[in-house]
Amino acid sequence: MTDITTTRISQGAARRIAGGRWSHCRGARNAGEIAVKVSRRDVMKLGLLGAGAAALPIGAGIREALADTSPIQSPSFTPFSRPLTLPPVIKPVRTVDGVDFYEVSQTVGRQEILPGRIATVWGYNGIYPGPTFMVQSGQPIVLTARNGLTAAATGLPGGVSTTVHPHGMDVEARSDGHPLSLVLPGGFLEHHYPNSQPATTLFYHDHAIDHTSRNVYMGLSGFYLISDGNERSLPLPNGPFDIPMCFHDRLFNADGSLFFPTDGALPLRQGVFGDVILVNGVPTPFLQVERRKYRFRLLNGSDARFYNFQLGTGDPFIVIATDGGLMPHPVQTAELEMGVAERYSVVVDFAKYRVGASVLLQNVRAKSFGDPVDPAKVRDVMRFDVVADAVDTSSVPADLAPPLDVDPAQATVTRRWEFNRRHGAWTINGELFDGARIDATPKRGSTEIWEFVNDSGGCRHPIHIHLIQYRVLDRNGRPPKPYENGPKDTVTLGPDQTVRVAMKWSSQFLGTYVFHCHNLSHEDHMMMTQFEVVA
Repeated sequence: MTDITTTRISQGAARRIAGGRWSHCRGARNAGEIAVKVSRRDVMKLGLLGAGAAALPIGAGIREALADTSPIQSPSFTPFSRPLTLPPVIKPVRTVDGVDFYEVSQTVGRQEILPGRIATVWGYNGIYPGPTFMVQSGQPIVLTARNGLTAAATGLPGGVSTTVHPHGMDVEARSDGHPLSLVLPGGFLEHHYPNSQPATTLFYHDHAIDHTSRNVYMGLSGFYLISDGNERSLPLPNGPFDIPMCFHDRLFNADGSLFFPTDGALPLRQGVFGDVILVNGVPTPFLQVERRKYRFRLLNGSDARFYNFQLGTGDPFIVIATDGGLMPHPVQTAELEMGVAERYSVVVDFAKYRVGASVLLQNVRAKSFGDPVDPAKVRDVMRFDVVADAVDTSSVPADLAPPLDVDPAQATVTRRWEFNRRHGAWTINGELFDGARIDATPKRGSTEIWEFVNDSGGCRHPIHIHLIQYRVLDRNGRPPKPYENGPKDTVTLGPDQTVRVAMKWSSQFLGTYVFHCHNLSHEDHMMMTQFEVVA
């Protein structure tokens, strides 16, 4: 099988831009196609970003506006008029020697998002959100991702280049979806996912250089759930009572098509804030529940919006898992803050409510820095309708999983990373992303402490490190929120804050990875850098 692992360029062009530093793709069989590490500047010189500098035409199903235009208001609709839906679970196309093989295609689809209006989406298998992967820990899979976002399909000159990132996964660099590992329209890449982690809620999404925000906004994201024996042995709610929920905020044109505001060729510098909250692609839905406990796997999949969730009754969430898996012990909280890309699993017990009662899930966050949307418009997120009695044998045990194996006392290196706004640009340690630069070389097997410092005014930055799960040590010298005491790959860095995290580089994989602000617009504006794990 031929695989296209990066942008297809001639060997002569590769030598010109890389000074002769190039190598053949591992496993590639096309003699004229090579893998080469190039900087963002090099990629742009070669014109390999396709529609990067072109405004999207109306026919593409998404309209762009410059930052100085009047804010758009999405069409009104009746909230709680549609039920919550779940993305379909994807099935393998074949199994060879115990390894399941999957295939997805990034294609254009047509989908009713706002009631009675049809929108164009770019989805995995043409749907938004993409299909859910449900896999077992210790059982590797192979995923072939095909890019069908051609010029003809999207209406964009050159089509749309993509790369698939399995967010939160311990995975080889080649399969991690590096932003410069672009797959051109018509190409494909074979990803190898080891699934070596404990039970966890991950997700997969596009990570293409300069266009992550736009591509995810158009629908390129989906759940990736790993289960293990420990999780299955616990009496937690499961089966139909274990429900993944992804939250996106979006803007819509009057005809129901997606509206993506930009500042020239890139998204708005502060990020895109929508005035409609979607849960699994459904605006302000309802969910019928029984009088029993439910597990909800919450994912903030928005571009820039943070959420402060609470139940309208004031009753608590029982938090049982963070980004990387189950916490050592459950934690109760009446309010749950979620930065972009953070995941929390919570248990809600509806047994206390009578049949016929309704409970709102609300976002009680005040207006965020740079957010033009009236908070009242995005306050009510969804509604739970209690419709039946139930016999509930589930429970939340006091002990859930061993703590993350990292001891900060064993750290041999401390690294400081400053997230700044410099001359209108989003930077890390004063630098924009450059694919030719490596800013850290952690050694496999070592333990390190990383300090994240926010010196960018009123902005919040969700900081995501690829490859690894870490432990949050403190925020401005004080302990993190109790519900942050689990394995994390994304942490909220608030204004004028310093957050320290500790990680053990225990992955089997070496190579180059990125870490960045997961406000996707900040990322596209180059608030990102690279590290290389070495032996």
